[in-house]
Amino acid sequence: MMTRARSLVFAALVSLCLARGLSAEAPEGRAKAPPATGSAGDIGDAESWPTVEGEGLTVPASAEPSHREEIAVDPSVVARAVDLSAALAEEAGLALTSYGGYGMASGLNARGFTSARIRVFLDGTPLNSALSGEADLSWIDPSSLTKATMEYGSGASGILRLSTVDDSFRGLSWSAGGSNLSWLPPDDTAGLVDTQRLFASVKYGTDSLRWNLGWFGTRAANAFPYETATGETAYRDDNGVFDTGLRAGVSAPVSNRATLSVSASGYLADKHVAGSTGSTSSGRQNDARARESVLLSVGDDERARFDATIALSHSFASIRWEDGAGVTHNATNAFDLAANVSRYASDAHTIKFSAEAGYVVCDSDSVGDKGLAAATAGIALESRLSGGLSTRAELRLVTPSGGDGWTAVPAVALFKGLGEASRLGVSAYRAYKRPDLNALYWSGDPSAHGNPDLKSEDGWGGEILAELRAGKRFSSSHTAYGTWYRNAVSWQASGGVWTPENMGEAIFVGTDHSVRVSPLDGLHLEARYSFLRTWVLTGSFGLSDGKRIPYQPEHRVSLALTGSGGGWSWRVAPRYEGPRFVTIMNVSSLPGFVVLDAGIRRKFGTGVEVSVEARNILSESYETVEGYPMPGTSVSVGAVYTYR
Repeated sequence: MMTRARSLVFAALVSLCLARGLSAEAPEGRAKAPPATGSAGDIGDAESWPTVEGEGLTVPASAEPSHREEIAVDPSVVARAVDLSAALAEEAGLALTSYGGYGMASGLNARGFTSARIRVFLDGTPLNSALSGEADLSWIDPSSLTKATMEYGSGASGILRLSTVDDSFRGLSWSAGGSNLSWLPPDDTAGLVDTQRLFASVKYGTDSLRWNLGWFGTRAANAFPYETATGETAYRDDNGVFDTGLRAGVSAPVSNRATLSVSASGYLADKHVAGSTGSTSSGRQNDARARESVLLSVGDDERARFDATIALSHSFASIRWEDGAGVTHNATNAFDLAANVSRYASDAHTIKFSAEAGYVVCDSDSVGDKGLAAATAGIALESRLSGGLSTRAELRLVTPSGGDGWTAVPAVALFKGLGEASRLGVSAYRAYKRPDLNALYWSGDPSAHGNPDLKSEDGWGGEILAELRAGKRFSSSHTAYGTWYRNAVSWQASGGVWTPENMGEAIFVGTDHSVRVSPLDGLHLEARYSFLRTWVLTGSFGLSDGKRIPYQPEHRVSLALTGSGGGWSWRVAPRYEGPRFVTIMNVSSLPGFVVLDAGIRRKFGTGVEVSVEARNILSESYETVEGYPMPGTSVSVGAVYTYR
């Protein structure tokens, strides 16, 4: 029987997303649906609505009428076992919620929203789950990334785009390597060989053909040290993960202005998942994922004055969970057809058209056998005007969850260039999200059921941006934003039965700042600060009550000092996150923490690179989710050989 204190079984075991923050209470999750994998709160659901979005011609960032931030993932991730969400959070200064240990649930938080409300794309294909709305990044090998970009000004929390494509490479290259992670202090000799990762990749490129293959495998005992409530050192148990992933891609021109690309990837995982430190519940989860896509790109030619993409994709995910209460299984197949056209009407004006249709089929013990269709059509006008002005006006038409009618989702932006690399900008947008399948059709528990009459979540927001640059030695970015959000799905209890309702309402106000200084060649210092203030307006709560959304720290600070030269490179990176409340009543909170990481790498002329990475050097005891300690001090040693 469900009780209070944690989160939705179906949408999240611990409600780290907005739904929990805006609901007065949330039902406790059962052991049969643990936080085993995926982004924080995800129970391992499949992706929905695969979509490829065309980007048009590349123009200088300062001239683009959009707010985009490139995320430079630390190269050390190539040689060590790390979840992609953790790597991105560290580099982009985003908040992270994690259940601790490799392969366990973890998720990004941007501007007060988790990945359930962050649109996440991998090579143009969305990763957000049709069941829970969350985006699972645990199955993506960080070393496969060639580019990561966070886009703001379109939706409440932005769009995260990840790419593994490298069409510029020519020739033959292959690499292989591995790493070992040790805990300090180790519980026993096994703690010195807790986690190992092996990987290999090969790629080949000519003007007429490009292909790549990649594989990784990880064994993680996750028996890490942590500090108990009494100040003693303990070690996590029954928390191990075995996983492996394989990817392949090929692309070739089919005419002088068209390229055909085909890609496929697969992932398997066997995970033993420990419960919270205050419980004895644990279980075992088996994951299987596959993704295939075919993309035809046409144009991208100055003479053609347009480019276009047509994409067909399929993704599959299967999650099997077993514990003392029994076995549950959830599987989904998602199909998508998308078309995007960018028409360069002149040197100053670009018109972009998009259309997509998706269909998700579920075979789920949680929501039953369901099918769900969705469609989106959009048009955007981008203009680069005189005096350094650039504008973007966008209108997307989205089908609501019921499929009847269309909803208009607009966004507008205005930017003013200041010299060659600095600019000011302002944008306004509508935020919109369909209910997930768990909320609509949940039937996996007699004490809870879904609500097929739910409306889509809705809101409005805006931001002001200033980007400054002085040569190659200094750059900074400063943003102030605000969002009003309503109709967030909140689970409410009535007569002992939990059902979702459109009750959640909140206001988000915050600022993001980043400064990068390079006083010398090969020496860089980057500082980031984020402030977030939230007001929960659900039910009888008002602004004067000052209730804040749980699991969203108000202050975050991160520093990264890096240096390179003579084949050596090093990095020192401390970060701070403030306290975070664990319930909507704001009675109890998790304390803030300071974590210090450092690493060093040495490249040899033979193609060999050796790295040493130390994490949580100060042995800080902290949690980002109540009851789930984060790992203590670890040292990872890795080696990679690359042939070019």
